[in-house]
Amino acid sequence: TGSYEKTDREKGILALYRGRCYHMMGIYPNAVLSYEKAEKSGVVSEPVRLFMASCYGKNGNIRQALEIYSSFLDSDSIYAGVIRTATGHMYLNMGDTENAAKWFHEAVERHENYAEALGGLALTYAMLGKYEESEKYFCEAVLNRISNADDFIKHYKELRTAAELSD
Repeated sequence: TGSYEKTDREKGILALYRGRCYHMMGIYPNAVLSYEKAEKSGVVSEPVRLFMASCYGKNGNIRQALEIYSSFLDSDSIYAGVIRTATGHMYLNMGDTENAAKWFHEAVERHENYAEALGGLALTYAMLGKYEESEKYFCEAVLNRISNADDFIKHYKELRTAAELSD
């Protein structure tokens, strides 16, 4: 049997799939390397760039993640709402509640990725100790069918308990 040499495009697609696997397993440094390899092989699309930005953020490379996100916000991308909430969550994970709230509020005002933005506000206000506002956004997020509601509810309760204990 002869060997089959893959084209650059085929290598790029394989790198993309490998990146998705690493991404879903939470192995973000490997995912980034695979996504970058896919991009260098010519497999470039908005979702691939968003996957890269997500992994950069998870790796703590906030500047690079925000650079990619802002390039989408400067255009009329269909992903703008998801990017606003992803940016809010990135700031929230860094403990920057002021910037997180800004991004979540903007998404809510635009009615983009609505339930996720409401959930982000619930978490942000819980961290700030503004429990009445936090509870309001929590209920709205659940009523608007936030994705992974069980995980969100568990996370919210844990965060709220920790915030109340630190008061």
